Amino acid sequence: MLFASNATMPHTTKLYIVQAHCWRCRQPAALAMIKSPNTFYGPEGFNPQQTLLATRQGAVILPQYSRYAQTTYPANSCGHCKAFLGEHYLFTEYFISALDGHYPYQTVVVDVVKAPEK
Repeated sequence: MLFASNATMPHTTKLYIVQAHCWRCRQPAALAMIKSPNTFYGPEGFNPQQTLLATRQGAVILPQYSRYAQTTYPANSCGHCKAFLGEHYLFTEYFISALDGHYPYQTVVVDVVKAPEK
């Protein structure tokens, strides 16, 4: 069996929309996050087009104050009670749990960067 080298494969950046529940009111909440081959981030790192795409997929992104980070940034929020669903738990509680089958999710490709030709 032959395997392609990472150097020749395209690098895909995907927007993940995880269908979870709010920690406060337990209502359904869609959380947006982006995963690329070398990074993972939530709405605090989205560009305007990514934010628009995430909100069109059902995510609620509002400015929220983080006591941990001591700053305000765009964050996933509950559409019902406006609870802050911050970046601290985004990867461990939502992303990994979704990949393990605990939450349904969908993906949207937001960028494909082709590897350089040899």
